Amino acid sequence: VFHGTRLLKAGSDADKAVILDVIYEEGFNEPKIQAEHVEVKKWKENKKLREIADKALSVLGKLENTEIAKIPQRYRPLSSVDARSQDETVSHFLFSELKNALNSRDTDANVPSVDAVFISGGNIRGGKVYPEGCTFSLKDLKDELQETLETVIVSIPGEVIAK
Repeated sequence: VFHGTRLLKAGSDADKAVILDVIYEEGFNEPKIQAEHVEVKKWKENKKLREIADKALSVLGKLENTEIAKIPQRYRPLSSVDARSQDETVSHFLFSELKNALNSRDTDANVPSVDAVFISGGNIRGGKVYPEGCTFSLKDLKDELQETLETVIVSIPGEVIAK
């Protein structure tokens, strides 16, 4: 309970769900609340619900699979496996593209407004090796980056970064 509000989080990958019972009993002002985290795999898929979900998601399928970037050879093999604990090529690829985009409107190409992009490894989360010859899609981008990731431009002297 946080400031009088009960918060329940099952996770973001639909591996778990929360079963929440709110029971109002006659003669009591407050409800009885019970919560349980459960593994989703323990239940059989509801075929009718699957059809409804597939139909709703099919509209996004083409958009999600749209190529948003070709992967330059210098980033091959492209991988985000174990990005929390080691340097991975997906990070270099994505943030080089971000840096280029941020510098795309600079009036003097020899003096970029953005010199570097920093990110915590926990924000790269796809955990996969991309096959040779593949392109990078909107779905790949969504798989790799947290939706809540914000880009902030900060002026930092080089000597501070060097420390």
